[in-house]
Amino acid sequence: MTVPDLAGRVALVTGASRRAGIGAAVAARLLAAGARVLVHSWSPHDAGQPHGADPAGPGAVLDGLGGPGPHLDHVELDLARPDSPPPWSNIRSNGSVRSTCSWSTPRTAATRTWPR
Repeated sequence: MTVPDLAGRVALVTGASRRAGIGAAVAARLLAAGARVLVHSWSPHDAGQPHGADPAGPGAVLDGLGGPGPHLDHVELDLARPDSPPPWSNIRSNGSVRSTCSWSTPRTAATRTWPR
Protein backbone atom coordinates (compact mmCIF):
# COMPACT_ATOMS: atom_id res chain seq x y z
CA MET A 1 0.00 0.00 0.00
CA THR A 2 1.27 3.46 -0.91
CA VAL A 3 1.33 5.97 1.91
CA PRO A 4 0.13 9.42 0.78
CA ASP A 5 2.34 12.44 1.35
CA LEU A 6 0.52 14.55 3.93
CA ALA A 7 3.25 17.15 4.45
CA GLY A 8 1.69 20.53 5.13
CA ARG A 9 -1.64 19.01 6.15
CA VAL A 10 -3.15 19.06 9.65
CA ALA A 11 -5.11 16.10 10.99
CA LEU A 12 -7.37 15.89 14.04
CA VAL A 13 -7.61 12.45 15.68
CA THR A 14 -10.29 12.14 18.36
CA GLY A 15 -10.27 9.35 20.91
CA ALA A 16 -6.50 8.92 21.09
CA SER A 17 -6.19 8.37 24.81
CA ARG A 18 -4.72 4.87 25.00
CA ARG A 19 -1.42 3.62 23.60
CA ALA A 20 -3.13 0.36 22.56
CA GLY A 21 -6.08 2.11 20.92
CA ILE A 22 -7.15 2.80 17.36
CA GLY A 23 -6.74 6.58 17.77
CA ALA A 24 -3.04 6.25 18.65
CA ALA A 25 -2.49 3.91 15.69
CA VAL A 26 -4.20 6.33 13.30
CA ALA A 27 -2.16 9.24 14.67
CA ALA A 28 1.05 7.24 14.17
CA ARG A 29 0.20 6.55 10.52
CA LEU A 30 -0.67 10.20 9.88
CA LEU A 31 2.58 11.36 11.46
CA ALA A 32 4.52 8.83 9.37
CA ALA A 33 2.88 10.30 6.26
CA GLY A 34 4.12 13.78 7.22
CA ALA A 35 0.96 15.34 8.67
CA ARG A 36 0.87 17.61 11.69
CA VAL A 37 -1.46 15.89 14.15
CA LEU A 38 -3.64 17.17 16.97
CA VAL A 39 -4.76 14.25 19.12
CA HIS A 40 -7.79 14.47 21.40
CA SER A 41 -8.58 12.45 24.49
CA TRP A 42 -10.86 12.42 27.52
CA SER A 43 -9.46 10.07 30.17
CA PRO A 44 -12.48 10.19 32.53
CA HIS A 45 -14.58 8.62 29.75
CA ASP A 46 -12.07 5.81 29.25
CA ALA A 47 -11.91 5.14 32.99
CA GLY A 48 -15.61 4.18 32.86
CA GLN A 49 -15.18 1.81 29.90
CA PRO A 50 -14.43 -1.93 30.10
CA HIS A 51 -10.94 -1.36 28.64
CA GLY A 52 -10.22 1.38 31.19
CA ALA A 53 -7.97 4.40 30.87
CA ASP A 54 -4.32 4.09 29.91
CA PRO A 55 -2.57 3.66 33.28
CA ALA A 56 0.25 5.98 32.20
CA GLY A 57 -2.14 8.70 31.00
CA PRO A 58 -2.28 10.77 27.81
CA GLY A 59 1.35 11.80 28.17
CA ALA A 60 2.37 8.21 27.46
CA VAL A 61 0.37 8.28 24.23
CA LEU A 62 2.22 11.41 23.13
CA ASP A 63 5.57 9.92 24.13
CA GLY A 64 4.74 6.79 22.14
CA LEU A 65 4.10 8.98 19.10
CA GLY A 66 7.44 10.76 19.43
CA GLY A 67 6.50 13.41 21.99
CA PRO A 68 4.87 16.80 21.55
CA GLY A 69 6.61 19.11 19.14
CA PRO A 70 6.27 20.80 15.79
CA HIS A 71 4.19 17.94 14.34
CA LEU A 72 2.26 16.66 17.35
CA ASP A 73 0.12 18.25 20.03
CA HIS A 74 -2.71 17.16 22.31
CA VAL A 75 -5.97 18.47 23.70
CA GLU A 76 -8.03 16.79 26.40
CA LEU A 77 -11.65 17.82 26.67
CA ASP A 78 -15.08 16.33 27.18
CA LEU A 79 -16.87 16.41 23.82
CA ALA A 80 -20.12 15.27 25.47
CA ARG A 81 -20.43 18.62 27.24
CA PRO A 82 -22.31 21.19 25.16
CA ASP A 83 -20.06 23.99 26.44
CA SER A 84 -16.84 22.27 25.28
CA PRO A 85 -15.30 23.86 22.21
CA PRO A 86 -15.02 21.39 19.34
CA PRO A 87 -11.40 20.27 18.90
CA TRP A 88 -11.40 21.33 15.24
CA SER A 89 -11.89 24.91 16.42
CA ASN A 90 -8.25 24.65 17.51
CA ILE A 91 -7.08 24.30 13.91
CA ARG A 92 -6.58 27.69 12.31
CA SER A 93 -6.95 28.32 8.60
CA ASN A 94 -3.18 28.79 8.22
CA GLY A 95 -2.50 25.29 9.56
CA SER A 96 -1.40 26.34 13.01
CA VAL A 97 -3.05 24.80 16.04
CA ARG A 98 -4.35 26.51 19.14
CA SER A 99 -4.85 24.10 22.00
CA THR A 100 -7.42 25.47 24.47
CA CYS A 101 -6.89 22.72 27.04
CA SER A 102 -3.77 21.03 28.27
CA TRP A 103 -3.62 17.29 28.79
CA SER A 104 -2.46 17.64 32.39
CA THR A 105 -5.17 20.00 33.57
CA PRO A 106 -8.35 20.24 31.49
CA ARG A 107 -9.71 23.68 30.73
CA THR A 108 -6.48 25.57 31.33
CA ALA A 109 -5.13 27.76 28.57
CA ALA A 110 -2.17 26.53 26.60
CA THR A 111 -1.29 27.72 23.12
CA ARG A 112 0.94 26.08 20.56
CA THR A 113 1.38 27.60 17.12
CA TRP A 114 2.96 25.37 14.54
CA PRO A 115 4.90 27.03 11.75
CA ARG A 116 3.48 26.45 8.33
